[in-house]
Amino acid sequence: MQEASITFIDQGQCGTSVIQYNSGPISSDINDNSCDDQSASRYIVPLATPYQYTISNTIDDIYWEVDGVFYDDQTDIDFTSGNLPTVTTTYVGVVRDNLGCEKRDSVTFVTSPTDATITVSNTDYCVYDDPVQLTAMDGGGFWSGPGVTNGYFYPSTANIEQDNWIHYSIGGPCPDEDSINLSVHEPPSVYDMQPDSCVASGDYYIVEFSITGGSPGGNPNYYTVIDSVSGLSAGTVNYVNGEYVFTSNEIPHNIGNISAYTFIVDNGSGCGTVSVYPFEVCGCETHAGSLLPATITICEGEDAHFMHMADSSLTDDDIFEYILSDGVQHQASTGQFYYEALATSDDTIFTHSEVASVINYGQTYYITAIAGYADSVGAQSQWHVNPEDVCYSQSMSIPVVWMENPTAIIPLAQDEVCGKSIDLAATAPTVGNGGWSSSANFITTGTSVYTDPNVTVTIAEDFGPQTFYWTVYNGQCFAKDSILINFNQTPVAYAGPDKTVCGNMAYTEAVLSTGTGGEWTGPASSNFWEETELDSVVSVNNYGTYTFTWTETYNGLCYDEDYVNITFIHSPTPDAGDNDTVCGTDYSLHCTNNLPDSIRVGHWSYTPLSCPTCAVSFDDANSPQTDIFISGNFGDSTTVMFVWYERNSVSIAPVCETTDTVLVTFVDMPFANAGDDQDVCGNTVQLSAYVDASDLFVSTWSVDVPALFDTSDVPVDSIGITGSIAGQSDPNAYLTINSLGLFGDTGVVVVNVSWLVSNLNCKVIDDVQVTFYQEPEAQAGLDETVCGYTYQFQSERSIDSADASLWTVYDGPTLSGISYIPNPPVDTN
Repeated sequence: MQEASITFIDQGQCGTSVIQYNSGPISSDINDNSCDDQSASRYIVPLATPYQYTISNTIDDIYWEVDGVFYDDQTDIDFTSGNLPTVTTTYVGVVRDNLGCEKRDSVTFVTSPTDATITVSNTDYCVYDDPVQLTAMDGGGFWSGPGVTNGYFYPSTANIEQDNWIHYSIGGPCPDEDSINLSVHEPPSVYDMQPDSCVASGDYYIVEFSITGGSPGGNPNYYTVIDSVSGLSAGTVNYVNGEYVFTSNEIPHNIGNISAYTFIVDNGSGCGTVSVYPFEVCGCETHAGSLLPATITICEGEDAHFMHMADSSLTDDDIFEYILSDGVQHQASTGQFYYEALATSDDTIFTHSEVASVINYGQTYYITAIAGYADSVGAQSQWHVNPEDVCYSQSMSIPVVWMENPTAIIPLAQDEVCGKSIDLAATAPTVGNGGWSSSANFITTGTSVYTDPNVTVTIAEDFGPQTFYWTVYNGQCFAKDSILINFNQTPVAYAGPDKTVCGNMAYTEAVLSTGTGGEWTGPASSNFWEETELDSVVSVNNYGTYTFTWTETYNGLCYDEDYVNITFIHSPTPDAGDNDTVCGTDYSLHCTNNLPDSIRVGHWSYTPLSCPTCAVSFDDANSPQTDIFISGNFGDSTTVMFVWYERNSVSIAPVCETTDTVLVTFVDMPFANAGDDQDVCGNTVQLSAYVDASDLFVSTWSVDVPALFDTSDVPVDSIGITGSIAGQSDPNAYLTINSLGLFGDTGVVVVNVSWLVSNLNCKVIDDVQVTFYQEPEAQAGLDETVCGYTYQFQSERSIDSADASLWTVYDGPTLSGISYIPNPPVDTN
């Protein structure tokens, strides 16, 4: 084993986080009450030989230190309750045992705090400037302030010539904030242009109008009015009753070069100037009057409303109307400048439907009041002011912009995701700027910001449904779409601990976290009884180490995988055989095995069940096949339980071992003595077997009928004769041949009788041969009287095969002087 050093780097809630782990020196040290590895005894544990060591020390105390000061006495520090460190912190874990030894290890939590510094480069804007995206050092925060919408600053809706404090804040565990003041300026505008005053018999005239825009603060010199040619002042500006009123110098009547008397009005804001064309023909009473100064910005489909100051002056032949133009000046033959009308109106409204065909969205147009003679073109209802009228008059114009309505499209109406992060996708706007928002607290991750159509967000809320909005702004015009996101908790799969089992089957130990179910998978050579059960049973075809995968799912969508390694050790399954009974004291034990000899370790043991003084000796107790001998006085029989123990020699934890048992009953061998062979006359004989009165054996006589007879002249299967034994279990039983016809011609019957002595299954037989001789009946013939001294006997034999017969004198007057022919007198005649 070697020292291990691991560094984890990831993007945390507060920036890039680094966690460093170092295992310290690792060795096969054995605890011998030493407190350091230099003084401790070292042992190399051979891999092939299992050892077990007992460590005598115990843990007394565990605690954490930070900067040398006690921090927490818990084994684990919980950073899920909002107590994440906001600065780099090293946590030192201290473990002490009962021997006074101390071990320290540390983990460093490195964090980069968030930086909310606003990085907007420009702080001055004009009211008509395009929206500006606000930026900061770190994203994911919230913008607020005048003119701020979805992270954009809109000068047109901000405070003009006033403070616009923009605030940016980043929440979460590492908060930060910053503010900046943005200024919005407006160009000057001219209103209340009075009818020109002609002086010196109409040789000159004077122009007078009011100026607004900017922040003059009561200083009339804030505004400048010059002529376009000389660049010199064209008159004076006075502050009168809260208004800034310009009075021009005298202007020659009917001057040829009208451009020389174009007034340029400026307020120094840098946002542009206003040009005034003071063309006047003395003696004309026509005056278009003034429009209320305004900057009109409206959305597609809306109507432009404005106000006239009701200060116009008309002659009987004049007509009055409002025109919408592009602001480009045209010069009539009279020398007067005019705007070419794109649309006209008789009242103070231009409807969108009236101008939709002539405007471009986002372009600035101008509304102007005009008066003069009619052009008399077409029907009277279609007459318009003729700009060639020598007394043509037009008011100062006010700008108007129609903004195109943006579209906000989120292709999906709803979605769901595993975890608290999701990639949101909206259609990029063709006009305007978009941004994501939600009632849920969220941050963007990666390089994306919330104004991107495609953005990755992480919520800081509990799991469940949350609605996100994609809002596109084009000026003050906006469109919004929404999507419902269901955030599902991703389960944390745990397949259980790695383990080693004996045999080819193992129980799994998965633990369900937040999921709704799971499934086991493994190599093709494995099989699960129930793939969806936490505590299923898996079997394999071959022994070895297998990796199994537990996939925990949540609602069939979210899943997590964990792996467990299970090592299957060849487990012994010995078979010691069937229970047996043996006659005598010798026996051969025979156990069959499934383990190879190279990894099998086993031995026999025994337990006498009914003879405590008996002893069993083995030829080889470590061999599954061995001969045994039992000694001791066990009476008629005794039963011994033999146990074969076997284990796999390569198994350590656990030890794969098992036993099998066989019962052997040793039976005393009985003795049988049927007695001596007998010759008897007649058909009955008393048998005489030897019996030991102390034996409790079962004894019986039996006659094997086919073997009863001397078949030298008669086939066995033709005899068909039966015998009987009176009292078959009596050692002195009588055997009777039931039929006298058994003797046949020979007069002799030989019977083999068996004396069977049984002790359980042990049987001994002894045979005795009994020869039955037919008893003869002598037939000497009839008594008779003869003449003379000679007589021929007329006797008959009852047994043809009788081997002996003899005549003798039984009774008479004399016993001498008798002779026989032949001699000896064995002939019946």
